Amino acid sequence: MLWYLFLLVAAGFVVYAIWNYRRKVAARRAASDTRFEKIFKGQAQLPANPLPSSSAAPPASESAASAKAPVAIAATPPPATQRFLGQAESLLYYLLKAGLPGFEVFAGVSLARVVGAPGNGQDREQQARRLSQYQLDFVICDKSMRVIAVVDV
Repeated sequence: MLWYLFLLVAAGFVVYAIWNYRRKVAARRAASDTRFEKIFKGQAQLPANPLPSSSAAPPASESAASAKAPVAIAATPPPATQRFLGQAESLLYYLLKAGLPGFEVFAGVSLARVVGAPGNGQDREQQARRLSQYQLDFVICDKSMRVIAVVDV
């Protein structure tokens, strides 16, 4: 009789553990779904002008909603700058793209990606590390991705 009681308690513990696990998984899934909807609903409602004006303040309803729910919307950190290329670099990029329609133009490429490091083994790795510290402004490649020209302003 004592064995039956012991087996009943053990079975109850197993059932409780499974129920608790499923409850936690369902709660995590629901939180993930709400974050997913918040992220993509927020992206669908972005204004046509992606650059915010310096004098515009967020509406009171958005700031109140963000104060109520301290949920992290984006997993990636915000970019250090608003633009990938500055105005002058963007102009040069568009000039290169328009002037060389049969070629691909890449901006901000590491020198190690363009120039092969001489040597072998550890010497080659050290040379590649040194070269990777330098950035080229623009690299122009043909359609087969062979380097044709490099522009460093």
